[in-house]
Parts: sequence; structure tokens; C-alpha cells
Amino acid sequence: MTTTEHTHGFSLAEVLIATALMLMAVTAFALFNAQAARTISTSELATYAADALDAAAQAINVGNPAYTQSRALSAQDLQLLASATGQRAAFRPALSGTITAQNADPPRYEVAITGPGFTLRAQATAPGGSP
Repeated sequence: MTTTEHTHGFSLAEVLIATALMLMAVTAFALFNAQAARTISTSELATYAADALDAAAQAINVGNPAYTQSRALSAQDLQLLASATGQRAAFRPALSGTITAQNADPPRYEVAITGPGFTLRAQATAPGGSP
């Protein structure tokens, strides 16, 4: 008489393969979410920088003396410039900026704001100059 062995449940090999597949799926999901978060953060940072750039150019256009001279823009300057849009202060350390006089008549300035992997630039003209 022959007996047939029947096993109930999974073999060790099946369990190991299933575990490896689940770990790969979880790792892929985590990597995808991390990349998506980086993309969103860079986009938010660029939007914050663009708001600050626009505000600095407007300040130059109206002749604000704090911005009508060549100088570096600190993280706090950038936060003040972008504050009207309610952006988060956490972006401050990631950005730097400069205002550079272009020696033109009427006075023209280049505003540049730099973040990780990008630089935004704008030209702004201040009131004044010779008639």
C-alpha cells in the first residue's frame, strides 16, 4: 500500500519567495514616495523663490532704497519678500539671492535667487536717471 504525503500550508521555499517579493514591493513603494516628496518640495521651493523674485523686482520698480543697491539677499530678506503669499519659513535656508546694479540709465538691477539646482533671474528698472 502506498501512502501519499499531503502537506497543509506552505513550504519553506514558498514562504521565502513570498517574503522577498513583499520586501521588494514595499521598497519600491517607499522609493516612489520619497521621489514624489522631493519633486513636490523642489516645486514648492521654486514657487517660493519666484514669489520673492517678483516682490524684489516690484520693490526696485517703486524705488525702495533697501533694494536699489547691489547687495546679497539673506534668507530672512527672502522670507520677508515672499511673506505676502504665506509661504513656509522652512524654505529660507535653502535659498540665497543677490541684487546687482547694471550701470544703466535709468538705473537697472538684476535680481537672482538661487536654490538647490536652479537659479531664477529678473531685470528691474528703478525710477530716476537723467532726463
